[in-house]
Amino acid sequence: GWEVRRLVRPASGAAGPELPAALARRVRTHVGDYADPAALARVEALDGVDAVFHVAGVTRRRTLAEFRRGNVAPTAALLDALAAQRRPPGR
Repeated sequence: GWEVRRLVRPASGAAGPELPAALARRVRTHVGDYADPAALARVEALDGVDAVFHVAGVTRRRTLAEFRRGNVAPTAALLDALAAQRRPPGR
């Protein structure tokens, strides 16, 4: 009964990576730039969320700095965007 949304990077394209047909009918895809925390905070996919499963990341980079740029910085931006969400009192 949950509404499932996925947030993909602009480089993935507006449709994002292809989902199996059974999932594609039940998942709304949104595009968000993890390099811009202010813009990320305005992405509709994060509005009123109760839970987040962050399962994206890069696995092949040549240096630790590239790995951090692809994983640590985007995760921090996502957490900042979620923290900026206004929650109703008592939630």
